[in-house]
Amino acid sequence: MVSNFVATTLAVGHNAVKSILFRIAGLCLQVGVFKFFALIASVKNAFTAISGPRIWLDNEGFSVSPDTYVTTSSISNLERKEYYICPWVPITEGESASWECSFDNIHAGQFARTPLGQPEIHWDDVTDQSYLSEYMRPNREDNPWSFLGSGGDTAMMKQMFTVTKGRRRHTFLENVMKVSAVYDHNQPFPRDSVHDLVKRTWSLDMSQWNDPYITKITEKIRHGVSNNTSFQFGSVQKSGNNTVLQFHYEYLNLVATESVVIFSLFRISLVNITIIRSETLPEPVKPLEGCEHYYHNRATGGKVYGTSCYEQGSSNKTGARFFGQIDSSSVLVIGGTLGDGSTNVSSVALNQKGFQWVANNTEKLDNLVLSRGYIMAIDPGLVTLETSRVQAAMSPLQVLLVILPIIFCAAIWVWLWLRVDPHYSNSLLANLYATTNVGDTNTSADPGYIQTMPDVGLVKKDGKVQMATSTGVFIHNHSETVGNVVMEHQQTDPRGYYTPIQNP
Repeated sequence: MVSNFVATTLAVGHNAVKSILFRIAGLCLQVGVFKFFALIASVKNAFTAISGPRIWLDNEGFSVSPDTYVTTSSISNLERKEYYICPWVPITEGESASWECSFDNIHAGQFARTPLGQPEIHWDDVTDQSYLSEYMRPNREDNPWSFLGSGGDTAMMKQMFTVTKGRRRHTFLENVMKVSAVYDHNQPFPRDSVHDLVKRTWSLDMSQWNDPYITKITEKIRHGVSNNTSFQFGSVQKSGNNTVLQFHYEYLNLVATESVVIFSLFRISLVNITIIRSETLPEPVKPLEGCEHYYHNRATGGKVYGTSCYEQGSSNKTGARFFGQIDSSSVLVIGGTLGDGSTNVSSVALNQKGFQWVANNTEKLDNLVLSRGYIMAIDPGLVTLETSRVQAAMSPLQVLLVILPIIFCAAIWVWLWLRVDPHYSNSLLANLYATTNVGDTNTSADPGYIQTMPDVGLVKKDGKVQMATSTGVFIHNHSETVGNVVMEHQQTDPRGYYTPIQNP
């Protein structure tokens, strides 16, 4: 018995109508299957790895990534060597990729001149296919990374930047570290020095310095330059949906002419880009000026100072429009603390103590950069300031050290006042001299005018009261006037003439 559900009981008037309905259903099924796979790809973040992992900001291709041209060189003035690219090999589709290439030394100069760690902004898929992505380039006027990022310096940059498209503004924090060393190309490959730099940038944990992969990287570099070529090796990977990491090793033989190498430059660069926050603005960002090219506003610290209007030249003008705004909100650059990239001594090229200090204070430095960026470019209300007042304080030990001298001084003063003759309280020089001659009991009166103070007493002799000391009695002589007395023969009675005291 045929079920009513499958029985053809609904009249459609004509078989042609029935065919049209089935055709429409077939098309809908095909579109539905396509959209279903697109939905699965979206859930898995499975975007193409042609340009490497990115931080995706919308479904039109708006995204931010490390430099996708870090392995690309173009030279226009040399025949047959105008373009070079080291291809990226996907490891996990849309999540990670790596590269490893030896290349002609003629391209080393361009790689050395290009600043490392420039974030790349992709506005959408359409313009990305026309190579219209933009870089977060350092402003020469307020960011020394414009020259520290290139060449052979050892330095670090932390920067907060924002990218705005329409009403959507996204805030990022980037950390870039570059370690460099310079070697004599005519000497054997400096394996020990290269290995030391690789292992110390690999991890701060010394227990991980024996990782076999560190030796493998060193051997890759040594083998890559063994045929008088330059070499680059690295990887880029996505960590969750908010962070992209890039590691890049370069051994560049810089040439003066096509065949003469001046010196070799070894560089290690580490790039970390993390999205911090996203927000919707009340109004879309407005262009600073009109332009017939693809362009964007450039700002620093929340203030727009120019555009990229004429950087594209006369090409790629079809459909030209305003992209949005890129703002370098705040920057922190650390240079000499990390080392000297112009040396061939690995311990000097990377100062381990400076590297350790930066690593230990990473969170504080990040908060410093973010706080300044929020205050300058976004909203000061996002920063919480803790104010404090310095209050003088003393420890119990300090209080004791203050009280004891006061008690000591008061006790000695009272004792001296009550128990000792008054002249000891007023003769500082004599007391000081006596103190410094402790132990010489009979010599303190010998030198100079400092004499021992005698004890003076009153004695009665021959019915008269006279002054007496331990050395004798004072006698007053009236035989000559004072004006005719020879001083060396004078005997002085300090009392002068006085009426004898009559004792009862």
